[in-house]
Amino acid sequence: MPGKKGLSRRERFMQYLPHREPNTCWVWQGGIFKGEYLQYGKFKDSDGRSRNAHRVSYEIAHECILKPHENVLHTCDVPRCCNPDHLYLGSHLQNAIDRETRGRSNPRKGEDHHKTTLTAEEVQAIRESTLPQRVVAKQYEISQQSVSKIKLGIRWSHIPYTEKPN
Repeated sequence: MPGKKGLSRRERFMQYLPHREPNTCWVWQGGIFKGEYLQYGKFKDSDGRSRNAHRVSYEIAHECILKPHENVLHTCDVPRCCNPDHLYLGSHLQNAIDRETRGRSNPRKGEDHHKTTLTAEEVQAIRESTLPQRVVAKQYEISQQSVSKIKLGIRWSHIPYTEKPN
């Protein structure tokens, strides 16, 4: 039974990976971090901290302790995979590039994004407004920083600026 006293970290960990055939994904059967888009395995370490299962798998396989800034990337596209043969160390930038090239990034922008409160028309109106940003922010119930980023083209950059007719 997982969590049994007297078991090593490796033994406790492996109990959540009952299917470990070579050349296949070892899909984590324990708890999961329910992220916005992906679900990674979660392992409760002996210190009580929850850790990403694929990171723990890498540490066990390579007999090391990872630093917080070290990223463990998957060669497969299975976030709950803990097969050490499918894992490798990489930088944050490598992880971002890998995510983009494999099409695993969040493609939702603008009105398609689940957290948006604005429409494309409202974004255009914000860009064209000559009122102080704090006033515009209050009008649209967003922060002044959001207004600034919209006007600078940092947010909603996929919406082209429209020219005002003369």
